[in-house]
Amino acid sequence: MDYKNEIYAKNWEKQVYKSLIYQHGFNQPYQLQWGISIPYRPKVDKVAVLPGDIIVLCTNGLLDNMFPAEIEDIIEKGTLEGVSTEQLASSIATMAFFNSIEENVNSPFVDAARLAGQKHIGGKRDDITVIVGHVLA
Repeated sequence: MDYKNEIYAKNWEKQVYKSLIYQHGFNQPYQLQWGISIPYRPKVDKVAVLPGDIIVLCTNGLLDNMFPAEIEDIIEKGTLEGVSTEQLASSIATMAFFNSIEENVNSPFVDAARLAGQKHIGGKRDDITVIVGHVLA
């Protein structure tokens, strides 16, 4: 499992927090498992939340394939339609999956590759895990 989990706290208006990316180098995230390298000790972040906030926790498989604005669009539309957090997570993960196998999509991974001096076209096939929470009180 990659540890490049990202935390988004959204208060309907905007993204208010995003954790840092933890990796050895481009496309080499720290791992939370025993193997070839010593496992990375995860950083624990504390984020203040308010009732009504939507929180998205995910692996890099999501954020390599979707821009934050795309995630926010799904959350906003789903929230207006009254869908559950499980449905929001499923919708976000599904879009990320389709982007991951699309060869002509502009993805955050394409941008990251360019910044690292590498070429990449389309999405990035990877594991995609999404958890959505809604702060009630």
